[in-house]
Amino acid sequence: MPTHGRIELIDIIRGISILLVIMGHLPSVFGYGGPLSDLSLFRMPLFFFISGTVFSLNKPTTIFVLQKTDQLLKPYFVTLFALVALETVLTHQLPLQAIMGVIYGNRDTIEWKPLWYLTHLWLVFIFCFLFSKSIQLFHKSLFQKSLVISTLFLTGYFISYSLSPISVSLPIFQEGANPNTSSGLPFRMESLFISASFFLAGSITKERVKNYQPNIVYAAFSAIVFLMIAILTPAYVDIGKGEYRYPWYSLPASVAGIYLVVYVSYFINRTVFAKRWLILCGESSLFILIFHWFVQFKAYAILTKFFGEEFVVINSIISFLLGVFIPVMIRFVVRMSPLLSIFYLPVVGKPISIQLIRKPIKVDYS
Repeated sequence: MPTHGRIELIDIIRGISILLVIMGHLPSVFGYGGPLSDLSLFRMPLFFFISGTVFSLNKPTTIFVLQKTDQLLKPYFVTLFALVALETVLTHQLPLQAIMGVIYGNRDTIEWKPLWYLTHLWLVFIFCFLFSKSIQLFHKSLFQKSLVISTLFLTGYFISYSLSPISVSLPIFQEGANPNTSSGLPFRMESLFISASFFLAGSITKERVKNYQPNIVYAAFSAIVFLMIAILTPAYVDIGKGEYRYPWYSLPASVAGIYLVVYVSYFINRTVFAKRWLILCGESSLFILIFHWFVQFKAYAILTKFFGEEFVVINSIISFLLGVFIPVMIRFVVRMSPLLSIFYLPVVGKPISIQLIRKPIKVDYS
């Protein structure tokens, strides 16, 4: 059911999505190289898919671009330039490499690496808006829409395949940087068409998602497909690195994983406790994305030093929980502060007046 103009099921899926993302950033047990690393096959595709379910073309182009810049790029630049300012104060030197890295805006050139998603999602929103308007995508038949999205995906795969691994020597970004380091294109442009295909797939199926009815046969089939591909094939997905390998395996695994999350979310939406917490995570996804990296890595380092490396599972679980809880608390603080709200919450199209003090600004996901 809608709550305050939002769809609860969408927020639950968004909450699961952000939890899966930060789980993938934990070391060993949960993250890359661990037994749950295969979740990367659908983790980021799910994030783009669910972002597409709130996409529409009902705003003028200029307003849309300004709002997405306000919503996504503003917190990106505010956060990373704040880190640059802190480094300047501590070292008494202006870190030009870090400044250029922030402007370049992909995972290999910034300090808090998960923030690459904000620049890339901004690019996806703008591209999909202009592309969909230019070809009038939403006025076409379902078959035509599917054909367009399939073409986008295949084009994106061939671009990714031809450019991967793309090696860009950017010594200005990092002192003594290895010239063979894969830095990728600004805002991870080489992954744009693949990300956009999942994003638009979410957009054209958003009514089905909002009114989803579970099917145990589809869910069982999706689980079997995902497990077989994850266990038996070399499928690999890392959109942040511009890699989408073996799409004949990876794409079915991504679709199956997305369906399973929607399926599970439907039943969570019938509960009370888990539903409330996942909706809160979904509503706080921007802050969790921005701050979890620093929080959980610091927490894990401290816990490992205190308890020892043999408690890796406990250390990982506590770090994970702190990586969720502290950003959610930061969101509450930001919402109560008129000044911080201007820096981290959307203000374009909203009156900057006494209303800003009386009640926090609510995020517009449309």
